[in-house]
Amino acid sequence: MASWTVDEAGALSTLDPARRRHDELESQRGSPTFLLWLCFRFAVFVACAALLGYGLACVADIFRHAVIDTAFADEARFDEAPTWLWWPFGAAFGYVLFGIGMSHDLATFLGRHRCPGLMAAAGWAGITLGFSVSTLNWWPPAQVGAAIDPVTLTETPWSPLAWVGYYTEIWIPLLLLVTTGAAVSRTVSGFRRQNVQLAERDRLLARGLRVPGIIADVNVLVDSPQEDGSVSIAGIDATVTFTDAQGVTRWVTRRVPSLHRAPDQGTTQVLFDPERPGDEGSIFVAFHRNPATSDWIPDDSVR
Repeated sequence: MASWTVDEAGALSTLDPARRRHDELESQRGSPTFLLWLCFRFAVFVACAALLGYGLACVADIFRHAVIDTAFADEARFDEAPTWLWWPFGAAFGYVLFGIGMSHDLATFLGRHRCPGLMAAAGWAGITLGFSVSTLNWWPPAQVGAAIDPVTLTETPWSPLAWVGYYTEIWIPLLLLVTTGAAVSRTVSGFRRQNVQLAERDRLLARGLRVPGIIADVNVLVDSPQEDGSVSIAGIDATVTFTDAQGVTRWVTRRVPSLHRAPDQGTTQVLFDPERPGDEGSIFVAFHRNPATSDWIPDDSVR
């Protein structure tokens, strides 16, 4: 017998909301149309990151000349500064706008629970590119090694800070490049570890055992409180208990990202290998009544 539900528009529907959600997520997994939309968002996201890096470099150039020069070589460049100072703000807005939910959507497309560090690495790479390109257009100092007083025309030797500022166009891009390489390396390593989990998950979806789980404990993780006292949820650690094929009760803890809804009783499911029920790496938990492929959460120790 069909069950009647009320959708968001207030109309009656015979389609199970959990099933509808499952079908929607599964239709997005590997979808060429969804891929095109993701590619567009990803390209704009990286472009905004590059524009943000370019704008920040322009601001850095102003402070650089404030340290190494008493008078700028060409003040017209800085008189026009307000025309491009909006770049960092506009780029930051686009960076956030197109980045929100992007990692979750990519994970859905790839059939993964999450994409570890991908968006952070891509964004940082864009900032590095924009900053490095901007340094190619930085103006040279009026005189290397000395600041010239525009009134008396006397020269003041540069301080150590001025020399640091002079070489900013070299050491900051190098620092950004090194950190970008580290972020990309960490992301690739995370994806490789995750691929092992995904292979195990797919094997268990075909030949494993799925049983209901009971949430025994929930620990809400919050970020540092803001000045107004408000806090944001960083994640939820849910401890789930289940009974294996031999009747043994077991407990596992899984981290639920803030992008996912809080786990509810009656919807939790556990997927495991009946021949190795105690193997933590072969236990997956889903906090949905009809979980999609990307809903299965693997061992939290692999991050």
